[in-house]
Amino acid sequence: MKGVRYVEYTYKTDKVALIINHRVFKRFHIHRQLHNQSYEGGGLLLGRTDINGTTRIYEITEPMDNDIRERITFKRRDRRHLSYLAEANNRCLYFKGNWHTHPQEVPNPSWLDGLSWKRAIKNSKPGESDYIFFVIVGIVDVNIWCGNMKTFEIEKMIQQFERGEIHEV
Repeated sequence: MKGVRYVEYTYKTDKVALIINHRVFKRFHIHRQLHNQSYEGGGLLLGRTDINGTTRIYEITEPMDNDIRERITFKRRDRRHLSYLAEANNRCLYFKGNWHTHPQEVPNPSWLDGLSWKRAIKNSKPGESDYIFFVIVGIVDVNIWCGNMKTFEIEKMIQQFERGEIHEV
């Protein structure tokens, strides 16, 4: 039988590392805004932070029926995001941030994203981490920022590398 490739995507700043599971990236790509009629999507980032401060994202919530979705707007309104989060907490997966899409090849935050992120830094409790993460999924690239819960600073993270292994099944 052929090998299975397992890939993780690593993003870093001078102080913070974020590793995203390949299955999460596949889910991000499903929601890319590839057409003029495509609406923004988004949800929660769920994961763990280890003793060294590295955060790993294992799951996300995805757009739900009661969310508000338009071409350049996504508002998480469906209460099932929080129900899913509560269930994930039972599996030791915790809120680590938010993600949404943009209809840009290389996504950048809007001024509204900046306001929303500052509010999230002030009001969120991302488990055992001092950071909250903000992912914007573009048509081609995925860009990530982290917010420091103590200083309220927001910094863009840089993708370091893709790492993977071949496992025989």
